[in-house]
Amino acid sequence: MKRQISGIAIISIVGIALAAGYFLMKHRGGEASAGSGPQPVLIETGRPLHRDFRRSAVWIGRVESRYLVKVVALEEGRITSVDTADEAAVKKGDLLFTMGGPRIDNRLAYLREKVASLRQRLSISEARVKRKRQAVKQRFSSRDELEAAEDTLTRIQTGLSKARHDLQLLEDLTRLRAPVGGVFTRRTVTVGQDVEKGAILGYITDPRHLRIVATLFPGPAVFLQGKTAIAHLAGGREITGKITRVLPEHSPAGGTIVWIEGGEVNHNLKTGETVRGEVILETRHAALALPQGAIVYGRDQRQYVFIKQAEGYKKQEVHTGLKSGNWLEVISGITGNDEVVTKGAYEMFYRDFNKTYRVPD
Repeated sequence: MKRQISGIAIISIVGIALAAGYFLMKHRGGEASAGSGPQPVLIETGRPLHRDFRRSAVWIGRVESRYLVKVVALEEGRITSVDTADEAAVKKGDLLFTMGGPRIDNRLAYLREKVASLRQRLSISEARVKRKRQAVKQRFSSRDELEAAEDTLTRIQTGLSKARHDLQLLEDLTRLRAPVGGVFTRRTVTVGQDVEKGAILGYITDPRHLRIVATLFPGPAVFLQGKTAIAHLAGGREITGKITRVLPEHSPAGGTIVWIEGGEVNHNLKTGETVRGEVILETRHAALALPQGAIVYGRDQRQYVFIKQAEGYKKQEVHTGLKSGNWLEVISGITGNDEVVTKGAYEMFYRDFNKTYRVPD
């Protein structure tokens, strides 16, 4: 009796298992059936789109004035006063420095004394000429004596004029004024310092005409002159300029140094600022493009896509160009009418790889 009951239990368990298997197979589309093999991957296809691409190089630079005028010592001497504050705006002719020192002071004293002496002699000579002219009219003196007195007066006048000129010139040379309007900056001397003639004492910059001196690494054989440069400012703002000059020298790290100029640079930046941005090296408009997930890489980094055809999918080699976000420019290998696998490409590629390059058992 016990054996009969056990047999019935076993039969019941087997029946339940078979029923469950049938139920699962029915609702899962036969996934549990023997010999069903690997299931197809989820494939999505689409036609290539037309997108704009650009290639750029990042730069970093510093803003400076395009016009930097030197203020130089016109005479050897000593700085006796600095008459303008650093980084102050100045007009043409504003006093910047006053110079003195033993050599200049002695020369000024000599010329001032000479001018005073000649003025005194001039006054005496003018009175003498006046008396001689009266005497000639009254025939108390000869014409020769009058001419001699007039010659003496002329020489004194000439000497006084020269002495006054020399004195004014020296005073002008010791009062150094702004040669142009702008900002007085980069002062190199202090009060009491002795300087040589021609020494640079500071600079005047023009804040209305600026440029960015930028360094970048564009790669070999890249033409930069005239390229558009974008500067990224705080708050997400952008301004543009043009590369107006590529300098022959390079940075210590081997970077290319360029000048970036333009109206937006003049109006939005200040001297001394550090800015960053990019230079647009190359632009492609409405280029054929695929999402990056559509491209698979084979041996030797060759690139492929899968094109949907009536009989299945064809693996096609392609060549890509510029990248923008998740999109790649396709230079060759497909047309705009091809329906390309955009999702599941790598699954298809590796399934094909295993069939072709499978290691023998």
